[in-house]
Amino acid sequence: VDVVAAWTADHRTLTVAVLNPTDVDQSLTVHIAGASLTGKGTLWRLAPNGNEIQNPNITSSPVDAVPDSLTLPPYSINIYELAAK
Repeated sequence: VDVVAAWTADHRTLTVAVLNPTDVDQSLTVHIAGASLTGKGTLWRLAPNGNEIQNPNITSSPVDAVPDSLTLPPYSINIYELAAK
């Protein structure tokens, strides 16, 4: 599992990307410190559709934050875009 976080140039959005390159679900604990977030954001996920890894789906869903505990689907890229105060 790989994790990276970065601010946009204007510091209005924190982006946290989490990659699961394995063929099984992966779980991890995440703690974001030092960021004042608004509680509004989006999770973008690129993940296989069932066992079909050749044609992954891209989905988006609203989120309040990066959850403290994540379970990542196999072969997935999970990008959290969180608005900052």
